[in-house]
Amino acid sequence: MVAGSIVGATLQTACLRTTVRSGLPPADPPLHWRDRWHHTFFLGTVESSGPVELDRVCPNGWSLLESYTDPLQTAITLLTVTIYTPSTVTVVCAQPPQPGAGSWIHRRSRWREAPLAPILQPSPPPPL
Repeated sequence: MVAGSIVGATLQTACLRTTVRSGLPPADPPLHWRDRWHHTFFLGTVESSGPVELDRVCPNGWSLLESYTDPLQTAITLLTVTIYTPSTVTVVCAQPPQPGAGSWIHRRSRWREAPLAPILQPSPPPPL
């Protein structure tokens, strides 16, 4: 049973890493947002620490978001029979805009308003 728990913990640790990149150039992570513990319960279905307010943490936009579970957190999850499920979160903000280069926030808002990919848009009617 101990060997099965070790194998299960190892497999669980290897599979739980998520990284999202916005495409903006990275700056240093803000204070207290590198490898910060995120507290959830029942396999992440109930949040205790709440969502990350990215507009407050990164006023110039974010560059990278990463969430993973390390071996200690996996052991805690297994010992509490998935009642407490911690993970680690890292937020990396985008570099501030350079003078004369335009605002990253402005570029990001234009990206949000961009039309859907052509495959998702309805095709025009055929000519008569």
